[in-house]
Amino acid sequence: MVGTQIIEKSDSENQKTPALEQSAWYVLRVTYQREMQAHLKLMDMGIESFVPTQRKKIIRAGRAFYRTVSALHNYIFVRASLGEIKRIKESYIPYLRFMMGHDENDNKCPQTVPEQQMHHFIAITGSENQMIKYLEPESIDLAKGERVRILAGPFAGVEGTFMKISAKNEKRVVVKIEGVTAVATAAIPAALVERI
Repeated sequence: MVGTQIIEKSDSENQKTPALEQSAWYVLRVTYQREMQAHLKLMDMGIESFVPTQRKKIIRAGRAFYRTVSALHNYIFVRASLGEIKRIKESYIPYLRFMMGHDENDNKCPQTVPEQQMHHFIAITGSENQMIKYLEPESIDLAKGERVRILAGPFAGVEGTFMKISAKNEKRVVVKIEGVTAVATAAIPAALVERI
């Protein structure tokens, strides 16, 4: 039964390297679109997690209604230590899977998102805002963009890359989570951004 539980650590786990016990934002995958279920279980356990959502219009039997759904199917972002996530996977939520990335030595390791980048990602995707657009990472070329900060409006303070979306004359600020997604704000006038 999942509830507010304290995850006990054995003496051998307490002696692990500090890197295993430092909190970070990990990118995890779930099977069968159970990201919202995992998010609720993690909340019950007191573990910080994030699933970007969007409102979706559904029409059934001629009636329209809106439903909140995950904007990135099968992905969940969890802020915890590596050891803590491993214990949760083993004992409570076995369908969590690490997204693998590479460290600075090009060794395979669970993918993390830097704290500030995650903060900006949550700022843009944290509400069911209709002013954002999810992009496939391959559909943009961030190498051509400049790093900017938004000065005003609903995304004030968010940092990202100022760029033109391919085949469109729109300028947007994009926050990219490597290998997972990129999210773009609504078109923004150049006067509302500054170079950083």
